[in-house]
Amino acid sequence: MADTDKFLVEKLGVGNYATWSIKMKHLLIHKGLWTAVATGEGASDEKALALIMLTVQDFHLSTLAECETAKEAWDKLASTYKAKSLARRTMLRKELTSLKMDANEPLTTSARDCARNR
Repeated sequence: MADTDKFLVEKLGVGNYATWSIKMKHLLIHKGLWTAVATGEGASDEKALALIMLTVQDFHLSTLAECETAKEAWDKLASTYKAKSLARRTMLRKELTSLKMDANEPLTTSARDCARNR
């Protein structure tokens, strides 16, 4: 195996879509497979689909099993995670800006107290 084939991409889980998609896109570009993902056509589509399937955690496999092209698999993952991550960031930002500390509240709060306040 050549040194250029030793790129590691952490498997896609639930919370790492943003970094996974960037690294996967560039790995696919490096291997000359991105065109198959971008257009859904090309002789390298099977290789691109296989690479995508091999870099996701097992619970994604049932969702992607019916995908016949790399583009279809990529789009399905994007529709599942891209919008959610933006919505989640927006919600977290809103929660963060609305946090207020009481005058007599200590700087550190136990996890139990945080859970009770939700």
